[in-house]
Amino acid sequence: MNEYIIIILSLIGFSLSFYIWYNKVNNKKLSCIIGQDCNKVVRSKYSTTFGIENEIIGMIYYALLIIISIMMLRSPFFSTLNVVNHGILIIAGISAFSSVYLTFVQIFKLKEFCEYCLAANLINWIIFIIVLF
Repeated sequence: MNEYIIIILSLIGFSLSFYIWYNKVNNKKLSCIIGQDCNKVVRSKYSTTFGIENEIIGMIYYALLIIISIMMLRSPFFSTLNVVNHGILIIAGISAFSSVYLTFVQIFKLKEFCEYCLAANLINWIIFIIVLF
């Protein structure tokens, strides 16, 4: 049951990440409701991690979760492997705590908000909580 929820949340997170990435690549402005300039957030020096755009990292993360969740649904044996369960917990935890950092960056350093980023951050935390429990 949790796998279905993770797949749905990951599809939403992937879509958000793709939307941000697509607009950045095509030099389109993001229109934001809660922030005055989402582009200030998604084009800031904090928009990359180890030289990789955060949106690409997000898309890879969500795609990986989708693949693993589908494998867990298809093969009950796969879902019993500790390495799989611990691996998901670790990557979901890293994602959740990275989301906290990036949210604090928006609040305290950039003083600007991107609702797409905040929505992805919330999704990351929900996924982490589901995986944790």
